[in-house]
Amino acid sequence: MSNCLPAKSHNDEIYIMPGGWQDGHGTGVDVYSDPPPFATQPVPWVTLNLEEKVEQDVPSSAGSNLSTQVVHRLLDEYIINELPIFLIYLPEMALVHRSAIKKQLEPTGWIDELIQQHQEMSDSLPSPMLVGHVEDGVPSYVEYMIMSEIKEKLRYAIFSHRWLPEGEPSFQDFASGSIMEGNIRRLWNGIAASGDVPLALVYRRLRESMPRAQAGYSKLLMFCEVARRRGCGWAWSDTCCINKTSSAELEESIRSMFSWYRKAHVCIVYLKDTTNEELELEQDEWFTRGWTLQELLAPECSKFYNGVWEPMTGQDNDKEYEFDHEEGCKAGAGASFLRRVSSITGIPVSTITDFKPGLQDVRGMMVWASKRHTTRIEDMAYSLIGLLDVDLRISYGEGKRAFYRLQVAILENCAEFGLLVWSGGASAYNSAIAAGPECFCPVAWGPLSPVYSGVQKSSGVELSSAFTNYGLRLPLSVYDGRKQRQDTDTMWLDVEELGLVETKTKYENPLIDVRVAIVQNNAEHHPGDLVVAILLLPYGTGGVYNVFPTTEPVVVPRPVELKPLETVYIR
Repeated sequence: MSNCLPAKSHNDEIYIMPGGWQDGHGTGVDVYSDPPPFATQPVPWVTLNLEEKVEQDVPSSAGSNLSTQVVHRLLDEYIINELPIFLIYLPEMALVHRSAIKKQLEPTGWIDELIQQHQEMSDSLPSPMLVGHVEDGVPSYVEYMIMSEIKEKLRYAIFSHRWLPEGEPSFQDFASGSIMEGNIRRLWNGIAASGDVPLALVYRRLRESMPRAQAGYSKLLMFCEVARRRGCGWAWSDTCCINKTSSAELEESIRSMFSWYRKAHVCIVYLKDTTNEELELEQDEWFTRGWTLQELLAPECSKFYNGVWEPMTGQDNDKEYEFDHEEGCKAGAGASFLRRVSSITGIPVSTITDFKPGLQDVRGMMVWASKRHTTRIEDMAYSLIGLLDVDLRISYGEGKRAFYRLQVAILENCAEFGLLVWSGGASAYNSAIAAGPECFCPVAWGPLSPVYSGVQKSSGVELSSAFTNYGLRLPLSVYDGRKQRQDTDTMWLDVEELGLVETKTKYENPLIDVRVAIVQNNAEHHPGDLVVAILLLPYGTGGVYNVFPTTEPVVVPRPVELKPLETVYIR
């Protein structure tokens, strides 16, 4: 892969890459007026202003003091901003705070070697490669190379697993030092000296040497051994690396969880309930837990193991697969395993292997979470904030209000009205908001983004949604309807321009007048001549309504032309 450093596309800047000047100065850089054709992947760039080439030279007299400052700055920034708060230091099997990692490295001489490397590059490379773009947060080439060394040295493995009902090692066990006393210390030393003995055999010997009450300890030791064999010096597990007695550290851990899983060298996934892949993978409880959705999607490199610590595939990274160009499809054991995981979770293979956090498909993410559960009610919301990339204050004890606040945060940042298409119980705080992710069932269409182009609006209508004193404000096309009849699970409505509409509900509607609001009018996302709607029951006057709950999403015939948008307040 090329090390081309693409500059910004300004007329006075050029592309440079390691090599030698094209003009023959022999200073170690190739110069291009346009991006080289083989610059296929974005990498850190530097720029060179042709008129200021001489003035940008950095004198080598800056010396080792400058290199020392730069290396320590980069190391401090990476440790504090990128690493988990606590990590297990594998050589000693000890829990260390990230602030102590640098002190651990100092006796090894590695930091001094890094300073020397920076000094040598600074002395030998041309000045353009020493200059970054501070305003854009882009490092110089030299800083980029030093940071790559830091990331390689400080790589850590992260654990994804199902917690046992009891017997998991805790933060307090590590803090007190009791975890590595007596038999456990002896067993870890034996595991660390096991060499290339198959993990399944190591696990069997470990289980024979430990009581069942310490099953959580044997699981942790096996994870740490896998991390050690993968070349990691550190490891992180949610059972023992979060200080839950500190509210500040707990909140930072939850907010940073997606980032920690994304930046880990490898995520080790332990499927405790799976010993026979063909028969048991679909029933493994790992696929039903709320937090494991994030742990499936966030890592760039994952390795799955079954209940006896046998690898699920022969690959180093189970998120990679071969591609059969003749057949035009994914091939090999990796692709087969990923298809199984996709079938179980309902998540496309392409999303599992290359997930991008954000609000691109909020309803789809809710559907993925709909069949999962967490022990703490609040965690169903907190486990999604990293995937959705939204900001949410952590407040254990708020119960189902957490999921309400999550949806409020989403609606304040995007206009995917598919969040309003759910069935079942409404939130106690607003009738347009679902009580929990279990309300979002799969549907046959994609993101329900409202399309306002070509749709008229009444005077004074705001196209944005917002939460106000009157309730959730939405701009919608609304049609008047009247209830014709209702039985135990179905209600029929006669709706203007739309005709007879059948809706599924187990709730009794005491009112005759019902309004139908269309929340999706993008034809390319829905087959046939149907669109998605919600039912509104008037609440007083002034355009304020309650959403009438249904047991299935409401679909109605597509109008020939949508009525002008009007402002609707839902309480």
